[in-house]
Amino acid sequence: MNSERHVYRLKWWSLAGYLLLGLLLSGAGLTLIAIVILNGGWPDGFGLGAIAAMVLCPCLGYLFLAWALRSRVILDGDLLTVRNAIGTDSTLIGEIVGYRIVRDSRLSYWSLKLHNGGRILIERTYSMDDYFHDFISGLKLLEEEDEQA
Repeated sequence: MNSERHVYRLKWWSLAGYLLLGLLLSGAGLTLIAIVILNGGWPDGFGLGAIAAMVLCPCLGYLFLAWALRSRVILDGDLLTVRNAIGTDSTLIGEIVGYRIVRDSRLSYWSLKLHNGGRILIERTYSMDDYFHDFISGLKLLEEEDEQA
């Protein structure tokens, strides 16, 4: 690995989707709050559903906006860092045992297994270049190891 810094952001369609969801949910939550303030209360009476909508919509909107704006994978020399809306995972490249590809109903991930037993998930919705693909292909594919065991 070279000491050059490589930063990978979400692909445009994933970024646009998270931004759109974030703006829609935030806007809906702010609209509900404005209705309550301007009307002096909820039009049909104030219920638990109204409170939940006013709290959850802006919170989920913020989460989607943060996911769009903060998410990135950084290869900086021998350090790998994965950031998203929830937090940051980082490890030295020498601490990575190998990887496997994990698929769920809508996305697939690279699951990097670490020496300490932990793992780092990288969504495959990032705009990766040949440098990153060379990095991944240089790691051990753990599915072969699982089939032999």
